[in-house]
Amino acid sequence: MCEPNQSWREFLLSLKSPGMNAPELATGDGAMGFWAALHDIWQAETKGDAQKAFDLFIKIYEAKYPKAALCLQKDREELVASLNFLAQHWQSIRTSNPIESAFATIRHRTKRSKGCLSRNGMLHMLFKLGHCAEQNWRKLRGFDCLYKSHHRRHVQRRN
Repeated sequence: MCEPNQSWREFLLSLKSPGMNAPELATGDGAMGFWAALHDIWQAETKGDAQKAFDLFIKIYEAKYPKAALCLQKDREELVASLNFLAQHWQSIRTSNPIESAFATIRHRTKRSKGCLSRNGMLHMLFKLGHCAEQNWRKLRGFDCLYKSHHRRHVQRRN
């Protein structure tokens, strides 16, 4: 359960304290259960857990969100594709933070220099900014397993 859901869960459980009647109605905005259920799929510990969470999601939300359910069913394997990789890589696969932070400086500089540089000058600046950003990059967890994992899948496909 993700942190915001945990906070709400604790709050709702605290309402059961002595002297408080059980709530008869609770409302929320943004289909919170829907997003939490999707989270249970792509953040599952195993591919089997993801498949179970997916089946439960469809059972619960198909009637209310038929288009979303159909779209997800069509792309089911792609939704859990990250679980085909080694567990050491899941954290890197499941986030766009490295990409976003690497390009934040580039985005900031290009907005400030718009129209001031030639095309070649802009490309040169982008290259230099990317090169500087690269100095702060960390290696992926399990980077030493990348070749072994790729090689193993390649050999399995050939056989």
